[in-house]
Amino acid sequence: MAKDIKAVHEMLDYTKQLRLHTEGRRALHIRLSVLEKHLQEEHYRRFAAASFRTLKTDYGAASFSLPNNDLVLIVKDARVDVIDPMLNQVRLKFKEASALRTIDPIQGVSDAFVEWFDLEAEYDVFTKYVAKLAQAVLEGKKIPASRNVSASKPKTKSKAKPDVNPDTGLIKIAPQGDAGAPLPSEPPQKMKVSKIESPARKPQSKKLDPEMLLTLTKAITSADVGGLLRRQCVMAILGIQAPQMVMVHRWVPQQVVFDTFLKSKLTEVDPWLSGFLEDLIATRVLASDPNMENENSLASSLKVTAAGVLAREFDKFEEGLGNQSRGNIVLEFSSLDVTSNFAAYLAAREKLQTSGFKSCIAGVDPRALAWLNLGNLQSDFLKVMNPASTVETWLDRKEEDRIISIIEKIGSNRIILEGCHSSEDIILGQRLGITMFQGEAVDPSISN
Repeated sequence: MAKDIKAVHEMLDYTKQLRLHTEGRRALHIRLSVLEKHLQEEHYRRFAAASFRTLKTDYGAASFSLPNNDLVLIVKDARVDVIDPMLNQVRLKFKEASALRTIDPIQGVSDAFVEWFDLEAEYDVFTKYVAKLAQAVLEGKKIPASRNVSASKPKTKSKAKPDVNPDTGLIKIAPQGDAGAPLPSEPPQKMKVSKIESPARKPQSKKLDPEMLLTLTKAITSADVGGLLRRQCVMAILGIQAPQMVMVHRWVPQQVVFDTFLKSKLTEVDPWLSGFLEDLIATRVLASDPNMENENSLASSLKVTAAGVLAREFDKFEEGLGNQSRGNIVLEFSSLDVTSNFAAYLAAREKLQTSGFKSCIAGVDPRALAWLNLGNLQSDFLKVMNPASTVETWLDRKEEDRIISIIEKIGSNRIILEGCHSSEDIILGQRLGITMFQGEAVDPSISN
């Protein structure tokens, strides 16, 4: 329950950070709490979260799962007609719920199941709404009703009395305008109101240059990046057996940082500036005291950098773990971080081994397994990922046999295939002898 309450506070903190970054942002509050209890079970909640997967991958949406099972999403540059089909999937899944039977949904309009906010125009309204929502959730009270509930109730129209002249007893007739024009006091009885959607503004495209990096550095240094953490499960898939949770991985994607603190859309990111940013994010994440509970899995993992592990923030992070077993915590380094500053990695690895932590190296091309000296790396886990090209261009029979042989030698219990976007990725991994998988096809990433 503590981690659920933490999600409420992170939602409030994230909302405050958006005060100067509302351009192009929308928010949705999806009231799963109004559904029957059996429709709020974990697999239903996972379905609802997975339905908005594209908002997270393509638009960097921040997602907050509240203790009452409600879902709050904040997204940037996603039009209503992009979001609504995903919302319709959820409505269809819960169509038998009594709360949804009486709703005639209108695209982009709030109702008893979903609340829409255009943050650019309604930031203050959303802030007050979120504050009331958080208070109600924490106190176990009734969630605030939709702003459109009262508007949806038909109002009885009182019959107007004729205006009678007291001297003559005759009814006064208002002066007429043009014969075909309606009177100002008598509007047409049937009017169809259409919501006009302003054309999407194309964000300005820029490169990540030193000046922009300085802006990001200032913003990240003063912000609580804990609210930007994403969480995704590493699952073991053996044959036709149901997937089993192995590890809960946490990280802050750079794209989420860009979408949160920048108004411009980045077209190019310099790898060296990106590396500096990774170090900064890693130290800020460690300083945010992330939750490293296993949550029904065998281990928890966190993305770090060698410089972050050697910084004082890591010492405070470890101190905050208290009596929690270090052997169940895996700290993940990127392959670029390891190869670009190998001396720092060796020092960081020694520090982790002394304390009992496990380590992982991510972003390894499977073709590189043949020349990697795993004895020098001494990593407990390796995350391999599909090359950007199609399988046919890099994996012939000879290469496949070589990779299978290397994975058998390393041990399939140490290899994870990351970036699994489809079932084809999982099938390919199983061909190579891999049994652990991570990606949207296995488990959707959600806000921590």
